[in-house]
Amino acid sequence: MVSRRLAVWCFVGMFTLTAIGCGGCGSSSKKQTKGFDEQVKTAMKDSDPASRAKKLADIAVQRFHSGDQPGANNTIGKAVEACEEIEDAAGRAEVFAQLAEGKNQIGEPNGAKELAEKAKKAVKEIDEAESAERKGIVLAKVGRAYGVIGSSSDAKSTLKEAEKLADGMSDPMGKLLVLTEVAGSFYQFEATSDYNRIMGTIRSFVESMPDARNRADALAAVAAQQAALKISDADKTFDAAAAEADKIEDLASQAHALINIAEKLSKAKRHTQTHEVLKKADTVANMIKAPDVNKQTVEKVRTLMQTLPKPKKK
Repeated sequence: MVSRRLAVWCFVGMFTLTAIGCGGCGSSSKKQTKGFDEQVKTAMKDSDPASRAKKLADIAVQRFHSGDQPGANNTIGKAVEACEEIEDAAGRAEVFAQLAEGKNQIGEPNGAKELAEKAKKAVKEIDEAESAERKGIVLAKVGRAYGVIGSSSDAKSTLKEAEKLADGMSDPMGKLLVLTEVAGSFYQFEATSDYNRIMGTIRSFVESMPDARNRADALAAVAAQQAALKISDADKTFDAAAAEADKIEDLASQAHALINIAEKLSKAKRHTQTHEVLKKADTVANMIKAPDVNKQTVEKVRTLMQTLPKPKKK
């Protein structure tokens, strides 16, 4: 069962510097520029071009919001050079898509479109041996980049490609993850009707699964991805996963479905819900009649209760 997640990478948030005729402002600006230059030097030492590109893009956005447009342009240029070094076409496409969003953030929409085109070109170079899931998720990320930079027609056509790829996938979990990524991309650039349409497809697909355990696992995976994409429906989907877990007749299977949901809730930083689900899993685990299975499952739940982050006390 596929469980890997493509990390959703986000640019650093805005901050504003205000200067009102103070004698030390020039000195402060020089210090800040020097600080950014040092960050660039440090980032340039990263031997992984994908990591280097992302770090440089982060710095570029910070420079832009500090008022240093030339520095931002120079730094994003270095990020693009690093991206060109990425040998893996899927990885290169993903990072170019991220850089397109970064270029747009620093006030360069034309340059952003060029980078989105580079991302789309890299998608076409993805090896046929690459999994359909990976290619579909990368396509969805490229579609998101187009949408965020305002190229709606390119966004929708690219996301349609990802959707079509998902339709032909035989792996149900991979299919769901691609469709969820597509839905997330529509969500990011506020294409509400398309987002609702894809989510409807996802719900229908999950409902068609005859086994409650599969439905619970599928919904948990969708919810985890929604949470990573900051989609507000994530909590409802986690609740739906837990409701499906309640329908599982085999107690051991039910307990492990709940454990799976709890672990995903924890990664999504829903710590209160995590421990609520673990309490339910503990109750179910203690009802398992087979002694060995009972012992192993209870130990698993109790260990998670101790090790997973707990909600902050109010």
